[in-house]
Amino acid sequence: MSWDGYSKANIISDNEANMLNNYEKSKMKDDFLTSVKSMYFCVQNGKDVAFSLLAVLPKLKDDEGIQYALTLIDDLIPSKRLLFERENINNIYYKVNHRILYYRFVLYESITIYLEQFRIMKKEDVFISLKAATIFTSLASIDHSFPESEFESIIEWIAQNITSDDKERVMIASQILPSLLRIEEFKITCSKNSKFMSSLVKALKGESNPQIQYQIIVSLWMLTFVEETAQTLQSEHQVLPVLIDIIKGTVKEKVIRATLSLFRNMLEKAKAENMHALIGAKTLSVIETLAGRKFTDEDITNDIKFLGEELRNVFNTLSSFDEYVSELRSGKLEWSPPHQSELFWKQNVIKFNEKDFEVLNNWSRILIRILATSEDPTVLSVACNDIGNYAKFYPNGRRYLQELGAKQKVMKLMSHENSEVKYHALMSVQNLMTNVWNNQ
Repeated sequence: MSWDGYSKANIISDNEANMLNNYEKSKMKDDFLTSVKSMYFCVQNGKDVAFSLLAVLPKLKDDEGIQYALTLIDDLIPSKRLLFERENINNIYYKVNHRILYYRFVLYESITIYLEQFRIMKKEDVFISLKAATIFTSLASIDHSFPESEFESIIEWIAQNITSDDKERVMIASQILPSLLRIEEFKITCSKNSKFMSSLVKALKGESNPQIQYQIIVSLWMLTFVEETAQTLQSEHQVLPVLIDIIKGTVKEKVIRATLSLFRNMLEKAKAENMHALIGAKTLSVIETLAGRKFTDEDITNDIKFLGEELRNVFNTLSSFDEYVSELRSGKLEWSPPHQSELFWKQNVIKFNEKDFEVLNNWSRILIRILATSEDPTVLSVACNDIGNYAKFYPNGRRYLQELGAKQKVMKLMSHENSEVKYHALMSVQNLMTNVWNNQ
């Protein structure tokens, strides 16, 4: 980079150009000795180098110059690689690193103000956007007191990029999120943002990259340490069908470990809300399959044992209606016997109206959300079928379902592109429109 050229063009000062040229010279070679010299240069001049870069950055108009300046800023946050490569310089490294950490704290507020002021993370240039995000995350991970005013813009940036079609953006967004979630206030803010939580589940759907899967699942696991998130992750965002598909299809132990840890956290933090949903998602069957495999990771075997015992104890006491409700809560609807059995509906339809229609309200709320959000033709077909069966076997069912908004959702699916969905939506609407009470 020709800092002298920027100086001659009066874009930056001579002092800024000299300082940056000297910094570059201190790190010209990529070897151990040069790395140590570069660290010592930072000890003596780190503050001046950093403030020179901060002063220069807003003045640069070309993407190439911004890219290079961001790279130099990122270089001021040293890797711990040296610590592990050369044990004999541990003391030197800690001394130097302590001084550099001091400069990080000094610069923190200036950098976050810059990132906010220039919206650099939202620039179209992928390198600039991602490098700025990496710098922000590195600093935030060290100084956990970064301004809460930054939270929403960072959350929005992660949500946009983690659901992007650009896999590089997805990778970086999923990579930086676990680091930021170590900040308690940031984690709580994320957990309260329903749109953000939905974006994480959306990003997992159809994602085949094991590293991205792992990073997003770890993020969800961290978020479930917030009790409210553990309670609503499944009921509001239907995460279990996605996780079940991933754990059944992966061979990566770390993805299995992360998924099992998330299941366990959901159960330990919010057992009442998640137990039946986990059973309904056929989690026990998955756990029993995993129990027959050998794993080197002790955490995996411990979680398999814990989940197997907890789920089996409850599963063995379930009635057919309980099993039906569990499947419903899981969001993973299949053509299991209750959905197709007239006898089941005749014997159990009245149970929906128990507790002053509380069961019906919960049941219809789940089905309506499934009808509005699911893209799976089988799930949509089963949901339409169940709504129609309730209307058919309970005389006042039509009125309640209409009041709850179920009728309107089903009618929209009559024009669905899938013939199976279209057929079951039509049959359901017929039951909703006619007063049938089958006493046979």
